Amino acid sequence: MGNRPCCDERVKAPAPEVVAASTPVELCDGSISPQDSSEYPQMGRLGTSSSLNMQRQPAPGRMSRLMKLKHLEIDEDIMRGANLRRTLWHCGRAWRRPPSELSENERAELWKYSTPVDEFDTFFSHTWLTPGKWKVFSLMLQKGWQVMLVSWAIAVAVMMLLCLEDVLPMPWTYQARYHDFEEVCPFGPWIQFVGIVALILGMVISPYVPTYQEMVFFDMFSIHQTDARLMERGVYGLGGCLRRSRQLQVLWSSPYLSRLWCVFELAAYRQANPNGRILWTPLFRERALLAIFVICCWMTALFWAFAALQAGPESSMIGYAVSLLPVILGTHALRRTFREGQKLLDDLQYFDLAFAGCALEFDRRFIYTAIQDWYESEEAFTQYVRGPLREELLTSASFRDIPLRHYMILLPVGMSLSLEFLVALLKGGAPAPVLARYVIGLMLGFDVAWSVFCLDLFHYMCFRFRPLQFTCLKCRKLLDCGQSILIVLLSVFCWTFGGEVSHLAVHSGIWPTLCWTTFATCCALVSLKGVPVVAAFSGMCVGWIPCISAKPKDAEEVVSI
Repeated sequence: MGNRPCCDERVKAPAPEVVAASTPVELCDGSISPQDSSEYPQMGRLGTSSSLNMQRQPAPGRMSRLMKLKHLEIDEDIMRGANLRRTLWHCGRAWRRPPSELSENERAELWKYSTPVDEFDTFFSHTWLTPGKWKVFSLMLQKGWQVMLVSWAIAVAVMMLLCLEDVLPMPWTYQARYHDFEEVCPFGPWIQFVGIVALILGMVISPYVPTYQEMVFFDMFSIHQTDARLMERGVYGLGGCLRRSRQLQVLWSSPYLSRLWCVFELAAYRQANPNGRILWTPLFRERALLAIFVICCWMTALFWAFAALQAGPESSMIGYAVSLLPVILGTHALRRTFREGQKLLDDLQYFDLAFAGCALEFDRRFIYTAIQDWYESEEAFTQYVRGPLREELLTSASFRDIPLRHYMILLPVGMSLSLEFLVALLKGGAPAPVLARYVIGLMLGFDVAWSVFCLDLFHYMCFRFRPLQFTCLKCRKLLDCGQSILIVLLSVFCWTFGGEVSHLAVHSGIWPTLCWTTFATCCALVSLKGVPVVAAFSGMCVGWIPCISAKPKDAEEVVSI
């Protein structure tokens, strides 16, 4: 990130401008009305009276900014940032509804989330045409995956201890058959169940754990929602806030580039910060993670159902085959989700400023004037979006790769099941060599390395064979269903192959176990694009220390380094 736009040679970066006390106050001619607020989709309905007891410093109005080309002028009095962690309390309740759906009292309460700041760590750019729940879900996973992992580890350790001390009952048995150990071992579901609950609970409580400190600009917190004058200063002073932002994080969804104000934020940030970082956060990736997580939980739930029913191998195979129908449906939905990734690239490649929506003619004039001033022409800006900005996105983010944090959320589901068997072996009195082979071959070789390879393969096939557009609706549906079935069958084959080989290696001895684990690790590294990813992941984990506030690092660490 941070590449200069194609027209930087022709447009010099503006010098910092701060509103002076001598600047005359200019009130908006016909203040922004509730009907007008829909043009800037992040804004809600407006009131007409001042609800603040604060001293306003003289500041230019929207006409003054337009006529004097002061789009990037900084209005110090309205620089207000919100603590990101605090806004995500109560599962991000404050994010979930747009201001236009809130009462006047509720909109007035939003102002309390923000405090005066000199600069922003992150400026969030988004559109309210996309539900706020997906933005909350995406941010909570990005910022809270370490807390989720720690909460899972603590819960699993406690459950293992309780099981080993016979505090919890073990309702079933497991027949261990190794060449140097055969025993009927007690077996229970506690680690698996509590581990999944701990993952979910970790995401919920993550905003309350002081693992990061990030002051952000988010429109409905940083711009007053009931005072008409303050809101006008906030809306038309966005350029100054962008200038004082360390990075621009785009919460991307399908309608994003269709909104002219969103386009303005992209243009203004690159002009105000030629070397600044634009961070693309496609919301569809977290929806894809949710779909895969549900599929993993579904398969483990089936295992426990068959264990409770004491089904034999033949019955279990039939049950698993029948249960693939929900998996196929989930895969089908996942492939549709990945279509948004291609749409983002297409939106940038075929971007046309004329198609960006704008309800108010004044706002269109305001934004077009700024773009013409910064990029010399509308066509030059269009070419910048289609060229350097798109290349910047392709360099910084890979939609085909799974972000590292997603692995850290998915892998514990399978590892919890293996820990159940490990506890069973411990309670059954398995010797140390058997336990060592089990940990190396099954937990490291299969649950970690081979699972990473299988997840990456499944993810790649879903993205590569996302639904295509055909004129014939019947042909499209048949092809889509066939592709989803084929993807599931190939994924099941790959997973089953790894499981059988790992069990064979573990039962054969330490050297076959080491060979299998080495092979699985190599496959995982190939899918992860090599050793640099390991270094990146190590830095992410070592650099994170709970209860110590630090300036935010990259929110989007992806596998493609």
